[in-house]
Amino acid sequence: LGKIFLAKYLSENRLRRRAAAVYLVCPPFDDSVPGEDLVGGFRLRSDLSLLEKNTGHLHLLFSKDDDVVPASHAIKYKQKIKHAHIAVYPGKNGHFHVATFPEIIRLIKADVQ
Repeated sequence: LGKIFLAKYLSENRLRRRAAAVYLVCPPFDDSVPGEDLVGGFRLRSDLSLLEKNTGHLHLLFSKDDDVVPASHAIKYKQKIKHAHIAVYPGKNGHFHVATFPEIIRLIKADVQ
C-alpha cells in the first residue's frame, strides 16, 4: 500500500521543496483486480498533476509478469501524468521478486548527476 499512499499524498499535498526524484515500483492505480484489495481504501483523484509538480524526476516501474499489480496500471497512470518515466519490464519474477534491480540503480545514478 505504500506506493499508492505516496502517489496519493504527492498528488494532493504541495511539498515545500520538490523531491529530486521519486521511484514507484508497481504502484497500484485502482482496485480493479477482482478479489484483491490493492489500494486499502486509498483512492487517487482524477487530477494527478501535483504528483509531477512535486517531483523533479518521477519514475513508475512495472512488470508484465507481475501477479499482484497488473501492468495495465501503467497505462492508467500514463493517461493521468504526462511527463513521468513509465517503464514496463518484460519480466521481474512476478511482483518484483528479484535479488538485484540494476535498472533502478541506473535511473538513480542518472538522476543524481
